[in-house]
Amino acid sequence: MISSSPNSTVYLMRLGDELCVVKVVPLDCKQQRDSFLSEVAIMRKLRHPLILPLRAAFIGNILPNVYSNSIIMLLL
Repeated sequence: MISSSPNSTVYLMRLGDELCVVKVVPLDCKQQRDSFLSEVAIMRKLRHPLILPLRAAFIGNILPNVYSNSIIMLLL
């Protein structure tokens, strides 16, 4: 785990031979979901050498110990 807050937890993980960052946001209400989906839309457009590109974002339970109603953002 890289960081944790009441709103999200960020993990450093390995995807094949590459390191990646995974941000997990629990969905407690529609406002949280809408807010995070707005962040995803912005992240998809950003291109900067100091910002990791967004590779995927989805809702689901694909990681151990992650709630099924969480949004996952994968950054490489």
